[in-house]
Amino acid sequence: MILCSDSFREFIRILAEDKIVKRVSSRAIASIAEELRIGRIELFMNVPQSRNLIDGQNEKLVLFDSPNGYSEDGCITVKKITGDRGEAVLNCFGTADGYAWNEEERQDLEIVNEILFLYGARFRLIGLLQKTALTQYMTGLPNSGGYLRKVGEIFSRGEAADYDAYYLNIKGMALLNVKYGQREGDEIIKRYS
Repeated sequence: MILCSDSFREFIRILAEDKIVKRVSSRAIASIAEELRIGRIELFMNVPQSRNLIDGQNEKLVLFDSPNGYSEDGCITVKKITGDRGEAVLNCFGTADGYAWNEEERQDLEIVNEILFLYGARFRLIGLLQKTALTQYMTGLPNSGGYLRKVGEIFSRGEAADYDAYYLNIKGMALLNVKYGQREGDEIIKRYS
């Protein structure tokens, strides 16, 4: 069982060291790939549009790809529903020689896949928290903190002369909310943004 191996401890240590998913997960998986005969691991994310993910998310990430190739025979597929009603699908392929995993190895791979899902969920949550801290929830535009960060980046690159900035203050917004309701007031703000 891999849980007691040095390679598994290395896998966990690497995942814990950084937040850049693709680079770290590839290095971490490489530490256990030979022992578990992993040829490739890929992740498909399909998350619908939401308040926190304005454009949704539909992407494929190759988390690990062995230089020796992989075999599509005996692929282990795990599907999870994300907290925002999306779907994450993790496919784990064996080595190019067509090696067939035994039951114990399949159990080890299930544990590895669960850890990768947890790691990915942690990464997505950190990203969402960072984005939420800098974004106005209703419009998806930068809030004052996001605006100041962007302006700081532009100034540090010496590109301030290339931009124009506008500030709108909708007078009487409280009256519109009272007269037409907050929902219609929110729609007005969205149209102006």
